[in-house]
Formats: sequence, C-alpha cells, structure tokens
Amino acid sequence: MIHRKLAVVCAAGGTSCSYCGGALAALAMEHGIKNPDYIIAASGSAATALYYLTGQYDSMRRIWTEHICSPRFLSFLRFKKMLDVDYLIDTIIRNKEPLELEKLAASPTRYFFPIKNATTGQGRYLSCEEGLDVYEALRATKALPFFYGRKVTIDGEQYVDSAFNLTKEDGVILAAEQGATHILLIETNNQTKSSFMTFINKSFSQFSSSKRKRHDHGRFDIQIVRMGPDKNPAPPLTRNPALLSAAYLKGYEDMRDHSQVKQFLSSFDYTIR
Repeated sequence: MIHRKLAVVCAAGGTSCSYCGGALAALAMEHGIKNPDYIIAASGSAATALYYLTGQYDSMRRIWTEHICSPRFLSFLRFKKMLDVDYLIDTIIRNKEPLELEKLAASPTRYFFPIKNATTGQGRYLSCEEGLDVYEALRATKALPFFYGRKVTIDGEQYVDSAFNLTKEDGVILAAEQGATHILLIETNNQTKSSFMTFINKSFSQFSSSKRKRHDHGRFDIQIVRMGPDKNPAPPLTRNPALLSAAYLKGYEDMRDHSQVKQFLSSFDYTIR
C-alpha cells in the first residue's frame, strides 16, 4: 500500500505572489489542509509559506494587502535598491507581523527554499532540516539581483534569489524526489498545460530505478494538479493596494472554488496534523 504524501509547490513572481497568499489561506481555511508533508516556495512566496505553516493567516493577508504597499518596500526612485528586502524581513516580518518561530519549528511540514550561489551560479535548496536562520534564508531567496542590490551570506557563501536558475518545474521534481505522491502547484500566472506536463513527464522518465522504488515497489505514479490565474491582477512589481488585494482575493477564491483541486484533495485520506 502506498503511503500518500502531499506537497505544495508555490511559484515565484515578485508581488504577483499575493495570489499565492490568498490560495494558501484558502487551502487551510476552506479545505482544512494546514500541514502538508512538504512545501516548496520560491522568492516572493517563501515568507507566505511560513505564515501559512504557523497559521498566521491574518498576518499573511495584511502583509500582502497593507504592509508592502509602502514606498519603503518598493520604490523605482531608489535605483540601487528598488526592492528593500531588508525592510520586509527586519521591519515587517520581525516586528510588525512577527513570524511565530516556535510554531514553525513545531510544524511537521518539511519546507524548502531555492537560492543561487552568486559566485558559481549553481542553485540549491535550503531545507528546514539544516538548522537555518529563517530570516537569512528568507532574505537570500528574495535577494533578486539588480532590484535588491546585495548578496546574502549563507554558510560562508554568497547567495541571491534563484530567479530562473531553479524553476517551479524543479520544485515539482524536488517534491517527487522527496517522496510526494500528490503535488499541488500554485502558479502566479498560468501557462499552457501541455508544455508544462511535457517537461515534467520527460524529467520523471529520467529518474533512477532507486528513486522510483519509493513509490509502490517501483510503480511511479504521481498526481499533479496546477492552479493559477489566466491573468493575475498584480504585476510582479507593484505596491498598489487595490491590485494586491485583488490578487490575494482571486487566489483565495480560485483555491476555494477550483473543482479539480477539490477532487484532488478529496481523492486520498490526508490527515491534518
């Protein structure tokens, strides 16, 4: 019998990730999924994923629809630091909406953030099992080159946002490698399903037999559901509260009402821990 495991993969996308915030809130509040086995979240979605795991849904909403609307976070007049990630981490996440680290440590969910080595260009995933400084891990995965203007030191090496180095497809593959049998991908903008699935199927076909044995004695059967807006109300760089609120609400409603997601989540006996 297969032990079924759920992974949630959240795509990157700057402030478009307000959509992911609403979707994760609905995943918890409408579907009751509060602690999936794995969550893999990149860049703009990373902090959102942690607030989701601690159950701080109101904080998550306020961050997306109020706090980041300040020019202290985003200003095109601040050429060398248009995105002030330090303000986001040190003022908003540490003080205005304090992330509850004890709840995060107690969560049974394994979480991963992608980052890129600024010297070698190699991508890697930071894992909750590495004894991370959570704030510096978030700072690194959000350190978008040019827009943030600095690198973040992790384990003596300098890192930046993985950007196009590690993609959402890589996140799906990582989830499968970890042992997920069911993967929910939350996009910030939909792309053609055919091209995505072609990539995934090709990648899965290259898995070694040892990895395949994680699933029912060699049968490699993973269910993947994608959801995302055909048009996200919030562009990747905005501090417009109306657009960010619209994107958050759309993410919530899409997750709540998505028929395929409903069927997917009810298709296996997933125990909320």
